[in-house]
This record gives sequence, structure tokens and C-alpha cells, in this order.
Amino acid sequence: MDKSITTNQVIINIYQNQLKKINKAIAAMHEDLQYDYLKEVETLSN
Repeated sequence: MDKSITTNQVIINIYQNQLKKINKAIAAMHEDLQYDYLKEVETLSN
């Protein structure tokens, strides 16, 4: 049972939930830090 990470819905849901948690944590940071971290998270989202 060899499923790709991009087609396994469970893995996709876990990844999306982790990104939501990361974005929530970033929102609580100082705006200068937010900018830097959001740029990095944006690369993960693509």
C-alpha cells in the first residue's frame, strides 16, 4: 500500500492543521517577526 504523500488525505489534513497552528502562533508574535515567519510559511504552503 504505497500512497504518495500528496494523495493521502490523512497526511494532507495533518499538514493543513499544523499550518493552521503555525499561523495562529505567528499571529501572536511581534509584527516584524510575523513578516519573516509568514514568508517562510508561505513557501511551505505552496
